[in-house]
Amino acid sequence: SFPRSRGSTGTKGLKGDTGITGPPGKSGPKGAPGFPGLQGISGIHGEKGEPGKCNACNMSALTVKKERPVVHLTGYSESLGLPKYELLDVWKMGRYAQASPGMISPVRTPRFINVTETGNYFVYSQVYFQIPANDAVVNKKLTSDDQSYMIHFVFRQSGSTKSILLRSVVSNGFQGNRSGFFTSFTSGVHRLKKGDSLYVAVQKKLSSLINTNDDSTFFGVFKL
Repeated sequence: SFPRSRGSTGTKGLKGDTGITGPPGKSGPKGAPGFPGLQGISGIHGEKGEPGKCNACNMSALTVKKERPVVHLTGYSESLGLPKYELLDVWKMGRYAQASPGMISPVRTPRFINVTETGNYFVYSQVYFQIPANDAVVNKKLTSDDQSYMIHFVFRQSGSTKSILLRSVVSNGFQGNRSGFFTSFTSGVHRLKKGDSLYVAVQKKLSSLINTNDDSTFFGVFKL
């Protein structure tokens, strides 16, 4: 028998239709985190805001702690300079005296009260005058006008500036006919600064008439 020969290749058939999509496969493992990106450029600064409202512009150097409300009004007058006066150095740490640390000098007879904290203070002072009747020594030193009224002051020394905080005047109606006893008291609220000093003075020549009993003549301050 003769061998069979291979026939010629037939024509390529048409492409069949696409089959149905199979179900999705399982998610692969999470990849490693990428490197951090570069820092972005800073944005433009916004415009400056309006100034805030000041509710205490008339009070300088307020303390951190909340302060008590306070008002102290005075009569208005132009300054005519300081009167002639004598500084009182009669103060002592007696039975009724007390002082916070640093407010008086460490001496037996302190002259000044030192302000250790800025704030509002109640300041007070009393001076008790005694005028003996028909006293030759007093009459020689003081004229009848000098004896007709008693004046005492509370001064503040703030740096190189000296000013009167308080003043009290008491009239003498007896004028040498008999002994006179006069209590001069003054007080008020003042804003004081750390480093200020306070002291008491009397009208010139009157220091010899002061009774220095610790329950009659005194001087003090306390912070509000």
